[in-house]
Amino acid sequence: RTLHLSTMASKILLKKVTSRVFTSPSGAGGNPVSVFLSKTRLSRSISAKLAQECDWESVVVTHHPTVGNANPTLAFFMPSGEEVSFCSHAAMGAVHSIVKADETRAASKHFVKFDTSALKDQVATVDQGDTVGLHMSTNFEESPIENKLVIEDLLSMLQLEESVLSTKWPSLANSSVAAGRAKTLLEITSREALESAQPPADPDAWRILCDTIGSTGIYLYTPRGVQDETTTTYDVRQFPRASGYSEDPATGIAAAALAVSLHKQCVTNTFFTFHQGTAMGRPSIIKIQNVELAGKTAKYSCWGSIEMDDTEIIAI
Repeated sequence: RTLHLSTMASKILLKKVTSRVFTSPSGAGGNPVSVFLSKTRLSRSISAKLAQECDWESVVVTHHPTVGNANPTLAFFMPSGEEVSFCSHAAMGAVHSIVKADETRAASKHFVKFDTSALKDQVATVDQGDTVGLHMSTNFEESPIENKLVIEDLLSMLQLEESVLSTKWPSLANSSVAAGRAKTLLEITSREALESAQPPADPDAWRILCDTIGSTGIYLYTPRGVQDETTTTYDVRQFPRASGYSEDPATGIAAAALAVSLHKQCVTNTFFTFHQGTAMGRPSIIKIQNVELAGKTAKYSCWGSIEMDDTEIIAI
């Protein structure tokens, strides 16, 4: 099909792949992403227009496998057309699409290096069984939230009482493993309370409250079973600041930020499993493994399964 996004006389052909990342073992759930594979570097305006054609996050991949040894370059966009610094599930969908598009890759396991606007030579693993792992080294930042009244207002918009907040660490913290994409980590006392949360009905008011505390999303979490120093499995939900949808079925950078934050409090825990999307009927599983923190440098691997739903060639 043809999208009239360019004024160029000759059309640019792109491969568009739609996948779901962090699916459950049955293949259900997962977070959708549209991957645009291009051998030509696209302008930011055209990339933004492509993103606005999607109902979820997208990633534009510039990659010409026959030219030198240059890494593919990934650029991430929200459905609004806003470019963001990084998106875990979009990066995973991108490297999976790169491997699937390269018929010369016959091995059972592939290693792919990629660049973003801020990160160079990041490494991903793609297994033959459609499992992808991102092996990240990035800056970790965490700060307490002083404005408790805003937290009360945010909880109210989710139809939760303040009493559902746990007083345990690291509740009421903004944490980030991606530049400019801080997530607000709020521990909830029970799974029942977590599942009772309702997506905010007023997106504009929600965005303003998130902006007040410098957050790109509220990440609620509660442990599965009795919590102690060995707990590594959690149920989670994310309500993004302004993404064009009110709840996210799987959020890799939020799960990574939470895993590093939990590891910071108990360094013996380095492997974490997060169940997200259950309340939406889109059960998803995110695994954060090999967590290390040295100063502000965090290292971790983010693993998830991928289902490829659609592939098409488009001309712009």
